[in-house]
Amino acid sequence: MPEVLVWILAVLLIALGLAGAILPGLPGAPLILLAAVVHKVFLPAYLSWWIVGALAFLAILSIVLDAALAAAGGKKFGASNWGVLGAGLGATAGIFFGPLGLIGGAIAGAVILEVGVAGKQLEPALKAGAGAALGILASTAGKAAVALLMAALFALDCFF
Repeated sequence: MPEVLVWILAVLLIALGLAGAILPGLPGAPLILLAAVVHKVFLPAYLSWWIVGALAFLAILSIVLDAALAAAGGKKFGASNWGVLGAGLGATAGIFFGPLGLIGGAIAGAVILEVGVAGKQLEPALKAGAGAALGILASTAGKAAVALLMAALFALDCFF
């Protein structure tokens, strides 16, 4: 594969990975890891295997942080597993309406499943929904920080 195409593919995958750290449904950190692996396979002189290994560790850390922080926020405010699931589904649906849609969708999704499936009253369901939304915000911030670190490590190892 020509070198310029490898660079274009890597940059596109990293850009998608950075977007995926914020947008639900796109696997942010794994896309950045994929960029590094493709780059290392086709242009082995640029990246070290140590950096590829560090990026793999960070991709796993991002996935664990995503699940743990999203669940912890909801659980801290009394959400059941249904509420956490509803928050995730609602956030995914709400992304089409921007950041407020993401938060509003998370709250609505959590409340709907807490009341409709878990059988909670409205007030505790709203509290659980707010907690689930905070958890998703914390999760997104964590994923974004890890994705930025991964992109920086990639760039530093390639160019310095």
